[in-house]
Amino acid sequence: MPDQAVRRPTMRRPPGIGALTPAEERVAEVLAAGATKKEAAGSLFVSFHTVDPHLRSIYHKLGIHHRMQLVRAWDRYRARIG
Repeated sequence: MPDQAVRRPTMRRPPGIGALTPAEERVAEVLAAGATKKEAAGSLFVSFHTVDPHLRSIYHKLGIHHRMQLVRAWDRYRARIG
């Protein structure tokens, strides 16, 4: 048998909020509560330059384009988990 790469199963996260990494969830929560990116960076003890790519990734994973859409998505998520 020729050398073949062994494929390992990948863990896929469900769509929506469940697709976010823990760091992205923290950023989403703070931003959905109304913080600016600069305020979020300060409260999470990270650089603004860390928050910005997380926000882009959040928008991409959730299929949204505006902060208000993030607020609505986060509110739906919070209502579901209680």
